[in-house]
Amino acid sequence: VAPSAMWWGSDFAINCNNPYMSDDIGTKLCGSDYGTDRIVPTYIGYRPVAEPAQGRIGDMHYSDFRVTGGVRGDIAEGISYDVNVLHWSTDFNFLYKNDIDQNRAAAALLAVDDGSGNVVCMDSSYGSCVPADVFGYGKLSAQALDFLYGTTFTNTQVSQSVYSGVISSDLTSYGVVSPWAETGVGFVIGAEYRKDGTQTRYDEVLIQANNTPVPPSTIKAFEVFAELEVPVIEDKPFFESLTFNAGYRISDYKASQEGIAETSDYSAHTYKMELDWSPIPDVRFRASYNHALRAPNIGELFGAVGLGNVSGQDPCSGATPTASLAICKLTGVTDAMYGNISECPADVCVARSGGNVGLKPEEADTYTVGVVLTPEFLPGLTLTADYYDIKITGYIDSIDATSIMNQCVQGNEYFCKLFHRAPGSGILFGTEGWIESSLQNSGFLRTKGFDIGGTYSFDTESAGSFTANLNGTYMTSWEKEEIVGLPTFDCAGLFGPGCGQPAPKWRHNARVTWTDPWGIGSLSLAWRHIGATTLTFNEDDQFLGGDKYNVNDRIDAYNYIDLSGSAPLNDNIDVRFGINNLFDKSAPAIAAGLLAEFGNGNTYPGVYSVMGRNIFVGLTANF
Repeated sequence: VAPSAMWWGSDFAINCNNPYMSDDIGTKLCGSDYGTDRIVPTYIGYRPVAEPAQGRIGDMHYSDFRVTGGVRGDIAEGISYDVNVLHWSTDFNFLYKNDIDQNRAAAALLAVDDGSGNVVCMDSSYGSCVPADVFGYGKLSAQALDFLYGTTFTNTQVSQSVYSGVISSDLTSYGVVSPWAETGVGFVIGAEYRKDGTQTRYDEVLIQANNTPVPPSTIKAFEVFAELEVPVIEDKPFFESLTFNAGYRISDYKASQEGIAETSDYSAHTYKMELDWSPIPDVRFRASYNHALRAPNIGELFGAVGLGNVSGQDPCSGATPTASLAICKLTGVTDAMYGNISECPADVCVARSGGNVGLKPEEADTYTVGVVLTPEFLPGLTLTADYYDIKITGYIDSIDATSIMNQCVQGNEYFCKLFHRAPGSGILFGTEGWIESSLQNSGFLRTKGFDIGGTYSFDTESAGSFTANLNGTYMTSWEKEEIVGLPTFDCAGLFGPGCGQPAPKWRHNARVTWTDPWGIGSLSLAWRHIGATTLTFNEDDQFLGGDKYNVNDRIDAYNYIDLSGSAPLNDNIDVRFGINNLFDKSAPAIAAGLLAEFGNGNTYPGVYSVMGRNIFVGLTANF
């Protein structure tokens, strides 16, 4: 990426007798003290883009290990067991090269004449210090850059061990059968123990930049579960089949971190009920209710807390702030600061984010009802339609910095309290000023809509077989309550701050596959459709609206075509090949200030294809 820089907000100072300064610059910085040994605090924003500057390089190395095994067999007629063990671990080393060490930069900026016409560093704590000339374009020497550049190191270790066992049974042979059915009751009982571990270490440079290491941390989970399936009616008028299914799970979680007392200990109960009814062979109705839970994972609980750049602009900065003095005072601005706070450089402020040991599990209630059609008059055709209503309470999320700023300007005191201004200057960048954006249990998410699917297959005598399928989702609403008690807003069909990555109302995947009659292989053509979305800032909703945008006010619908195929080379080896994004369609370019959650590289890589046309070939061997 672009060359590193000396960032605004760091603790820099310039001596007024710095020989690199021109008279004009010296007078502006030091006034009448120009030429003396006075030292003045100074904001410096300098990116060395001229030669011999070098771009930053991320060197990432993963080492993964995984082993699994199990035993299964029969206990008695209709009763079997399955026991499994799994262990995996990942060791991740990240070297960040050619990053300017801000402490070395501070030393290199204090430059003096040694009396012999040589410019040297005032600070002797770095024996190899080379003074830096930042008062003109391309004046940094190769020697100065060698001194300024550093390599930072991060090591993260993650592991998981799982021990599980189940006993399953079909009780037909034991006579445990409904009086209106021939198939007996089935059940599963089981238990599982999981242990997740993580640790993150930083070098001293990163620690000095307000990055917090993560000591060895663990989550231990023990679960007991049972599931019951009862064929209630079979082969009766208007009851081709009627089946009831229910499940229950008890979970106990304990999370701890080395050096502190146990931080999290809680139990949870989850359960489900399902009903499946076929009045005739061609039609099947299904309905379900599920009370689910998602415990915070180890990264969400103990993830490293640190500072990072976020797109946005401080509403209380500049000579004429966009926010009133009354609003800005809620964020920590004093009367003297108002109108004198420096703007975030290049519309990039700083946010503090990371794990939160106080997180509790998310809980969800899911309701679905649907129908499956398999008409006998058209063999090979299956049509499905399901309505869903899912509500997650206490969902784990971080509020993006842009939304925090926007909500504060509109007078919401809760969001104004998330500003942490640098003492004295009031800025929201550097190492002392930031927006608090760590994970928390938010209000709720609720989404409703329809899942629609269809598959049709048929064979021909001379041209092979064909299969066409489509799976799509129409989202009617995506209601969001960021903070308990605040009004909700609907993110369906929107993208941007407040809602995050694009949430189109309609999206689908469709595929047509041809299998040749000679046994050579198959070809597939897929169509991925992502519906259009509009920008949150242009909405009238007070919790979404902001500065109006004409550019990026809408992301049009996107369509990707993929081509793939497979063929057997012999009885043991198959080859697969394909081209994703066949027509090399580029991802939408989004202004950095509009990218919210999961936005990166001026687009949303989790939604759109960022690699362009992608050609792949692979082999699978079985012996």
